[in-house]
Amino acid sequence: MLAAILLSLSAALAQPPGPFIVELCNETPARAAFTLVRPISPSAEVQRGWFTVEPGDCLQGGVGQAMGARAWAHARSGDFIWPAGDAARSFCTPANSHDGPPAAAPCSASARQAGHDVISVQMRGGVRHVRYAISCDALAPSDAALCVLGRRDAQGFAAPVRELEVCNRADGPLRVAVAGQAGAGPALSVSGWRMLEPGRCQTLWRGFSDERRAYLRAVRPGGQAVQDMDAVTLCADAGADFNRIAERADETQCAQPGLEPLRFRSVLFGEGVSRLTVDIDDAF
Repeated sequence: MLAAILLSLSAALAQPPGPFIVELCNETPARAAFTLVRPISPSAEVQRGWFTVEPGDCLQGGVGQAMGARAWAHARSGDFIWPAGDAARSFCTPANSHDGPPAAAPCSASARQAGHDVISVQMRGGVRHVRYAISCDALAPSDAALCVLGRRDAQGFAAPVRELEVCNRADGPLRVAVAGQAGAGPALSVSGWRMLEPGRCQTLWRGFSDERRAYLRAVRPGGQAVQDMDAVTLCADAGADFNRIAERADETQCAQPGLEPLRFRSVLFGEGVSRLTVDIDDAF
């Protein structure tokens, strides 16, 4: 197998520029967009995108002339990005359709730097072919668990993932609990307690949110809750570490023994905002 691959790479390097056939496969449950960079001469490359591929489908066809033994690909769906880890190369990638020379950082206002996977070219009947496939499994574990839920936005791409970061700007330590939408349904999950020392920031919740909301409770060492504008009362463990589906409670009691009704402040993500930082200071 290795000998065959090396032979194909050698053949691709030896061939002059010629037709370039690509196969882009989307093995995720949401629509995805791809962009490609290919060499067209020893000193020039072309970047072309976006190619939209439906979930569970492949897009195959010619994209012009190319030469060499390698090309580079990048894909995204919502906040999910491939490659998820180390990239072979990075290019400034325009937000809109593009077909022209790629640019390196620093990027213009209409483009952002994007890592690209390297793809080996295979020679078939004298024609260059590449195949690039993306899947949820290729993402980091936390993203993979969200990706497989198949949540989509109005355009069919993966729904935006919200992140809530909490920063302790108070004079003393804080115990913090957070709640947010659990998985694909409307239920809330609630978890705590995280100890935040003064000056420390930590991402405490990451997930989907139909209402663009998460919920936060911060407690001083003496037991005083420091949040205002309380929006929801949830049953939670008052003293131990926990991670559970949240039970909404009335003001006085919880149905499950060992839980207490605790008031959480509502945190609203603005339209189009994926990452939100909440600073908790002595005036919070």
